[in-house]
Amino acid sequence: MAYLYRVLRYWAYLLVLVPLFTDWVETGHLPRAPRETLTEFTLGIILAIGISIIYRDMAKLQAMAETDVLTGLFNRRRFFERLEQEVVRAQRLDIALSLAYLDVDDFKAINDQHGHAAGDQVLREVAHLLAHGERRWVDSCFRLGGDEFAVLLEGANAGDAADALHRIMGEHGRECAALRRHRVRLSYGVAQLLAGETADAFLQRADALMYETKRQPGRERLSVPGA
Repeated sequence: MAYLYRVLRYWAYLLVLVPLFTDWVETGHLPRAPRETLTEFTLGIILAIGISIIYRDMAKLQAMAETDVLTGLFNRRRFFERLEQEVVRAQRLDIALSLAYLDVDDFKAINDQHGHAAGDQVLREVAHLLAHGERRWVDSCFRLGGDEFAVLLEGANAGDAADALHRIMGEHGRECAALRRHRVRLSYGVAQLLAGETADAFLQRADALMYETKRQPGRERLSVPGA
C-alpha cells in the first residue's frame, strides 16, 4: 500500500497535462486562448492534488490497521501476513529464518498490584527494547496481544537470535525503569525454520518452546541485569 501510494502520488501530477494533451489530439494544436488553457491547467492541478490526498489518507489508514496503538509495534494481523511472506521467501531462497516468541512472566500480578498504567509501561518498554535495542529489528517486531511479542529474524539461526535477545536486555535493560522496578522477566522460545515447514507449524514450535520455558522455573529467561 505504501509503495502504491508513492507511485500514484507522482503519477497523479501528470494529470495536469491531460487536458492539454486531449486538445492537441482533437484539434491538432494546443489551446490558443490563454484563459481556456489556464482553466484546464488549474482543473488538472486540483484533480491531481485530490487524488494525492486520497491515496495519502489510504496509506495512513493502512498503517493504523497494522499498528498496535499502545506499543507502536506491528500488530497480530500484520504479523501473520509477514510470517507467511517470510517463510515462503526463506524456503524459496534457502536462507535461515528464526522466530522469537516472548511472554512477560507474571504480567497479571503487575496489573493487579500496581495498576494497568504500570502494566502498560512495562509493555511499552519491552517493545522499545525489542525494536530499538537492535536497529535492524525495527520492522520485524510485533505485539501479538496481551503480554505476548514476536520477532522475525531473517538470516539468523536460533542460537544467534537467543544471544541477540540476551545482549539487548543486558545492554539496554538498565535504561528501562519499569522493567527494573518490577523485576520483569520474559520467557521466550526461539525456533529456526525447518526445510518444508509451514508458517503455522513454525509458529507452534516457537510458542511451545516459550511455554516450556515458562513451565520450568530453572530455565533461563530474559531479565534486566540484577533483577
